[in-house]
Amino acid sequence: MRSLIIGFLLFTACSAFVAQAADPTQPPGWLSGNAPVKKQTIDRSQFNLQQVLNRSGKRLAVINNQLVKTGDKVAGAKVVAIKADSVVLNISQKRLTLSLLNRTKVSVSRSDNRN
Repeated sequence: MRSLIIGFLLFTACSAFVAQAADPTQPPGWLSGNAPVKKQTIDRSQFNLQQVLNRSGKRLAVINNQLVKTGDKVAGAKVVAIKADSVVLNISQKRLTLSLLNRTKVSVSRSDNRN
């Protein structure tokens, strides 16, 4: 009788484990869209575009007090393009555009909201 009870308990424990296991016939979560998506965000505050310079046809920028040109790295990001009023960075396979005008627009909208 004792071995029957032990056998029943083992069978019940194994059945509960198998019931919780994933169905092997189902597609993986990443294929069915059920997998959690990690959204990677880039902290813009770690990049401070201070100036864009045009010297002899070559564009340079000052980011975080560092003079950079296209192809240079600053704070782990690669400088992809330097335009007249903005700089495009590539960080973690994502593009980030820093603009000299953003700060002006933000400060104007903030001052409008305070009045």
